[in-house]
Amino acid sequence: MSQKRKPIQISSIKELQRIGRDPNYPLDGYYELVQDIDASETINWYNGTGFRSIGTLSYPFKGKFDGKGHKIIGLYIKNNYDENKLSASGLFVTIDSVAEIKNVVIENATLSDEFGYIGTLVGDNEGTIRNCYSINCSISGCYNAGSLVGSNYGTVACCYSTGTVSGSVNVGGLAGDNYGTLSNCYNTCWVSGRLDVGGLSGRNFGTIINSYNTGSVSGGRYVGGLVGENLNIISNCYNTGSVSGRKIVGSLVGENYDIISNCYNQESVYGEKNTGELVGELTSGEIINSYNIGSIFYSWVHR
Repeated sequence: MSQKRKPIQISSIKELQRIGRDPNYPLDGYYELVQDIDASETINWYNGTGFRSIGTLSYPFKGKFDGKGHKIIGLYIKNNYDENKLSASGLFVTIDSVAEIKNVVIENATLSDEFGYIGTLVGDNEGTIRNCYSINCSISGCYNAGSLVGSNYGTVACCYSTGTVSGSVNVGGLAGDNYGTLSNCYNTCWVSGRLDVGGLSGRNFGTIINSYNTGSVSGGRYVGGLVGENLNIISNCYNTGSVSGRKIVGSLVGENYDIISNCYNQESVYGEKNTGELVGELTSGEIINSYNIGSIFYSWVHR
């Protein structure tokens, strides 16, 4: 009969940095935080580039990580590159489909990346993230920038984010883009970008359910209170954050190709061209049992 693996306890930022770099802290290990961690010293690490994200795109995290509700405070990351000079930034670069991260709080973090795949928790997620929170964090990237996850191919459930997120393409309050599932989550971040900008996700190829946005969203083209560009299912969601964009702007979705059901908006929308009460442009798909009670203004206001 196999025994349950005993978790490796993490009590400091230096121990956290050992994961994947020390044979005693393997990428397939089971970890748990035993106290809040002050990560503010990372702003001075590695010539000002800060904490080196756990794992690489070639060698993802494959273990379990339980924050036990503890906080990682003041994390700083700038331009994290792996061994192939590929860029992805977060506490973890990427997590595998077998990996799980839960009960982690990241507070007052500052992350910036001149390229893509950036989120406070994970740059590229293929696993399960549950009960994790990004609080008062500042995220700045180019593409696939989200407060919690840069790009999601797995499951993000029962999570929320506050702070600010800015980028160029695929910018979202929770995830830059979503190919997996976002459920029972919410965002209050101020979100801004150029193309495919949304309060929950910049672009959606997966499923977004039972989630909402209250943060202001501002962008250039394909801008929505929930999603900038939707190519799959959004259900049981709502927006109460103001939405502002130049072209193809909607209170819920900028451009829609699939199904939006049981959703609503109750805030103002500002746009110059292709501005709609629920969607800016209904290219295809359906809008079912959804409504708007916010005001629509056919002018662009940067917020």
